[in-house]
Order: sequence, then structure tokens, then C-alpha cells
Amino acid sequence: MKKFLFLVCLSLFSQFVCAQFNGNGFYRVQNTGTKRYLTVVDHRASVNMATTDPDLAAILPIRSFERIVGNPGSVIYIYQSGTSDYSLRAQGVDSYDLMGVYLNLRKLGDGSYYAYARAQGMTKYLYDEDSRRDEGWLMTKGVYRNWNIIPLNSSSDNYFGVLPEIEHNGSFYTTMYAAFPYKSVSSDTRMYYAELVRRDVAVLKEIKDNFVPAATAVIIKCSSSNASDNRLDVFASGGSAVTGNCLGGVYFDNDNKTHWNRLAYDPNTMRVLGVMKDGSLGFITADLDYLPANKAYLKVPAGSPEEIRLISEDDYATGVEFVPSADNNSLSFFDLSGRKVVNPGCGIYISCNGKKFCR
Repeated sequence: MKKFLFLVCLSLFSQFVCAQFNGNGFYRVQNTGTKRYLTVVDHRASVNMATTDPDLAAILPIRSFERIVGNPGSVIYIYQSGTSDYSLRAQGVDSYDLMGVYLNLRKLGDGSYYAYARAQGMTKYLYDEDSRRDEGWLMTKGVYRNWNIIPLNSSSDNYFGVLPEIEHNGSFYTTMYAAFPYKSVSSDTRMYYAELVRRDVAVLKEIKDNFVPAATAVIIKCSSSNASDNRLDVFASGGSAVTGNCLGGVYFDNDNKTHWNRLAYDPNTMRVLGVMKDGSLGFITADLDYLPANKAYLKVPAGSPEEIRLISEDDYATGVEFVPSADNNSLSFFDLSGRKVVNPGCGIYISCNGKKFCR
């Protein structure tokens, strides 16, 4: 009995998703009554042995589409193994690897599905919480147990689109760390990683064809502030692996007491994307306790400067460095016309020692 309940807690989410199937691919799952979408926020599960209830806190139902449109945890890859055996992958976790069993379920006349597990004379169904809140709570009893399975498609209303976090000089940026490969639909949405950190600069390299392989932490320059303009095509595989990426990433930030799964932010060795004190885009020391889910951060040696400026490959290749701050600058600077500049602004300069600098 205990073994069965343990499998239920790990697999209820997977079982209902796999029954509707238009071939191997990516889907979102939405409750027909509450309109909440399921998102994976953890890779752990357990059973309360006193009550025999499965712990489903690793799956969070969310109603707001704005909260799930760019959330990799809402993107579920479903694949078939054999005639009636299915499994899923989400957030770097494969349900078969977790449980050692495959999954299945029952389709209803209206096209929705029941999610259930049955063994040793027991059947457990998956319900969403009956409440008005944006976030729900998964249960094994209640009212709302019908679920729709919706294929993910960049040309449909059920698309994956990036929501930027930072505006800088009229452009919009964010970072992402997802378990699936993806490619930007718009050529104006560009993907980068940090190939080198040198003192207080980080060198950006654009990813070839903007095709990001799975589990790659990136900086995204968005087409606009609207997720609809920053749509991604997602894939089961593909993309050329990047080497020497100085960005790290985290899948989960779950503060549920029974599912505590968070990565503590270390100001000595981590920097997050932001706007520097002089208005430049860079990686900065943040006032954080934990890193947010599905985001990237810059890995730096202990004792690094609080701010790390971003520069391009071309600037680095031509020997262009950043302009030191006025407080620490004992050099004289000249513009490209040879005129002395007292307080260098944005641009390229030559110092009295012949080195090139940018700001």
C-alpha cells in the first residue's frame, strides 16, 4: 500500500497528461473548471504515512496566463513508449526515471480527461482546488477533476513567449534557464551567453542561429516588452552545445515548507543581470536571498567587483576595454578625433598609454 501511494504522489501529474496524445511533443495542461494551468515547481514528492495522502506540492496550478506564458515549468514534453505506455519530461525531470513505471489515463466525452492511478483495488483522481485565488492546490478529492491538454505552438494562442525584466536604452532583456531546446521565432529576439569574465567585464557571445540547446543559461535580448513578440519554438532536441559558458542557472525556487528547494544567492560569487550605477547594462550584486526559478546568473570568482560590465566579442577582440570609474582613473582620455575628454560618456576612447576603452 505504501509503495503504491508513493508512486501516486510522483505520477498523478504525469498520468493525466499522457492520455491525450497527438504524437510526441510539448503541451500545457489546464483545468476545465478553475482555468488554472499546471506548472512544475519542484522535483520532489512524498507521502504522509499517517493520512496516506500523497504530497502534490511539486505541482502548482496557476490561472494567470501572463505568469505561465514564459514559465518553462508549464511546458511538458509527452512521449509514448509502447502501445499504451507514456512518460513526460519537465524541468529536467523524467517521470519514468523517477518512478520506474509508465503512465496512462481515460478520455471523456467532452474531450477532457480524468487523471487517476489505480492499484490493489484503489483509485486516486487528481483535482484542482475550489477557490478564487490565482494559485491553486492539487488534491485527490474535490469538485474539479477535468483537464484539457493543449498542444504548445508558437502560431497559436497557447504559445511560449519571453517576458523581459529590464529595459535599457530602448531595448528589453531577461535571462532564462530551461530544460528544453528552443529557438526564437523573430530574428529581432537574440540569444547570448558569457564566454569570458575578465576583471569587471564579461564578454558576450551570440548563440548560432539563436537556437539554444537544453539546460543552457542565456541572456535574451527581446523584440519588445510583449511576450507575444518574443515567441519561441521549442524542440525535443537540437542546438549546438556551447562551451565555456560563465552563466549558471536554476530550475526551481520553491518555498513550500515541505518542498523547500531553493538556491541561496551568494553575493561573493554570483551576479544577476541589471543596470549598473553608470547606466550601463551588466551583471550586478543584488539584494536577494534566493535565486529566482528558470533564471541565469553570472558566476564570478570570490572578491570580484560588485558590477560586471557587458562587452561584445568585437570589442574584446580589438583590445577595447572599459573606461575605469572617475574615482579610480588617473589616465587622460581622448576621443577618436584626438580631443581630450574630461568625463567620458558612452563611446570609444584612447588613453594616454595607447589603450582603447569603451563605455
